[in-house]
Amino acid sequence: RKLAEIAPDTLSRVNFCLEGSLASESAMKLAMKNRPGCKYFVVFEHGYHGRNLLTMAASWTDPESPFSYFEENVIKVPEAYCYRCKFNLHYPSCNLECARFIEETIEKHRDGGVVALMMEPVQGNGGQISFPSEFHRKVREICDRQDILLIWDEIQTAFGRVGKMFAAELYQVVPDILVFGKAVAGGLPLAGIIARDNLKLFDAGENAFTFAHFPLSLVAALTTIEVLQEGQLLERSNRLNQHIIRHLRNLQEKYQIIGDVRGPGLAIGIELVKDRDSKEPAVKETSEVVRLALKRGVMFGISKYGGLGNVVKIKPPLVISDGEVETVLSVFEQCIAEVQRHG
Repeated sequence: RKLAEIAPDTLSRVNFCLEGSLASESAMKLAMKNRPGCKYFVVFEHGYHGRNLLTMAASWTDPESPFSYFEENVIKVPEAYCYRCKFNLHYPSCNLECARFIEETIEKHRDGGVVALMMEPVQGNGGQISFPSEFHRKVREICDRQDILLIWDEIQTAFGRVGKMFAAELYQVVPDILVFGKAVAGGLPLAGIIARDNLKLFDAGENAFTFAHFPLSLVAALTTIEVLQEGQLLERSNRLNQHIIRHLRNLQEKYQIIGDVRGPGLAIGIELVKDRDSKEPAVKETSEVVRLALKRGVMFGISKYGGLGNVVKIKPPLVISDGEVETVLSVFEQCIAEVQRHG
């Protein structure tokens, strides 16, 4: 009930499971139930939705992966990766050519029928890529116009990570099905979906899991939501974002290896390149920055999805102190300076 209360408008039907891959697959199953006779899912090239067979097919797939059985039912399209535009255009003069391409792709598959478009509002594993707000609105309009469902995988963005309870609030777009997990129970296993109130729900046994309503996880989730609602963590996420992004962009002027800085809230990505003109990914250098930082007591992530591996992720807990933020930024500059100096 609490999730239904805080969810974006029209999302009110909740179904629980214990981890993100199952939650993503639950969303796909519910979409299939509401679009009988349709067989395709449209997803983004650098997306990530889980580690079971169906969600792996809906994610970026390593060319050497042995787990590609369901890919014939998945259509992959380029996302609004503005730093590396597939159409060699520039936003906003591009008029979101990528959105036009998405709609054209959906129309080409009318015979088999598209079930849904499934996407992360901010791509985590795929490069910490954030899209223009206009792109999100366009995709919602396309799904409405083409009469397909829109699934937002908010496993990495919900519950404060982007400065709002949900990214749907940040971008003012309401999907038909929202997937959640990770932060909801403060580290205990819990995930699930929140669906639009007029969708047909699962019948008994269609999506049931033995420990889906684990009492300890549910109590932890209620407590997590209360802390987020009563405290200042959402506001703090936005305030820290402004400070961190400003600092990183100052470093970008100083260090040529920093190609792009992006991300809302505390979901920040720094893309490193060998050359700003060619944008050749600085993969080896990125690994070295992360290695050096760890020796100095700071842990950064790397987005290796999509075959890139050149994006440093800054995704600290929302309770990080101001002093710890300064340490993170100082260590990052030390490591960037050392790596750039030694080539």
